[in-house]
Parts: sequence; structure tokens; C-alpha cells
Amino acid sequence: MDFDKQNIILKNQYFKVSIGYLRLEDETLSIGCEELKTAARYEVSFKAGSGFYLLARSKDDPAQSVKITRDRLILALSQELVCFKLPELTVEWNLDLDKMPVFEFIDIEGDILLRGELQIFRINMNGKIVWSTYGEDIWVNIHGEREMQLIDKQIVLTDFNGKKYYIDIANTRA
Repeated sequence: MDFDKQNIILKNQYFKVSIGYLRLEDETLSIGCEELKTAARYEVSFKAGSGFYLLARSKDDPAQSVKITRDRLILALSQELVCFKLPELTVEWNLDLDKMPVFEFIDIEGDILLRGELQIFRINMNGKIVWSTYGEDIWVNIHGEREMQLIDKQIVLTDFNGKKYYIDIANTRA
């Protein structure tokens, strides 16, 4: 991963969003949003901190640290999960979640399953924590296994020591 050149473009039928470092040396992140129907453009820059990587979902990997929905942009930044309202790029909600970095999330039944270094969270689209759990160790795996997966109707988590945790998705609902 090239942490010095983090730039990403996300697009849906309504908006095109570009995210990248304006000035890496002072950790300033820039977000631009173009409303496709009207060509109106909005921009915001802010000090985002460090310890995150911009990662969009792909067809082969559901993990992401940035997501665009119909009218929201969701970012996992350092220890926070931030939701911006599109196109204005105003903060709709901001959760300070973990004492250590939050890394990535995957979609789960219209919610977000977020992996932090210390905790796993299920968060709804209103920014409310529905469920969370800890493991015996941190949620970073050095054996090349995915730390967080959805398999059938279960969440499969793998901790630092390679220990696996199996949680029924139904047990994480509100």
C-alpha cells in the first residue's frame, strides 16, 4: 500500500466523489463532490489524522474504508467513522469508536460491520452502535487470513493469534 498517494474516486448515479490527501505532510484530506445532474460542485478539506488507508469495495473483496450510498459518504478515519451528507459534504454523524485505529467495514443487512483494532462494531445508517464485541487479542491477523468475513449466516472473525470466532448474524441485530 502506498500511503503517500491515497486518492480514490467513487461514483453512483447521482454523485461523483473524489477523496485524497491535499497535503500529506500535515494530514489534510480533501473531499470533492460533484452532483451529476446539475454539475454543482462542493468541497471540504480537514485535518484527518493518520492511521487509515482509503479502500473501496471491489467485486472480489467486500472490505472498504470508504463508501458512497445514495446520498451519503461514509469514511473510516483513524479512530472514527464519519458520515457526510451528499452533496453538501456536511457531517451527518461522527462516531469516535476505538482507542486504536479502525480499519475497514463490510456491508451487513443494510448496516456496517466495522473492524477496529480492538473491537468489532455493527453500526446502522443512523450512526447508532447496534452491537460490538472484543476478542482475546487484537483484530489484526499476521497469518494472511481475513480478519472479518461474512460466511453463510455467520460473522467469522480471526484475531492476532489466528483464533477464529463464529457469531450468528441474527445475534448482532437490534
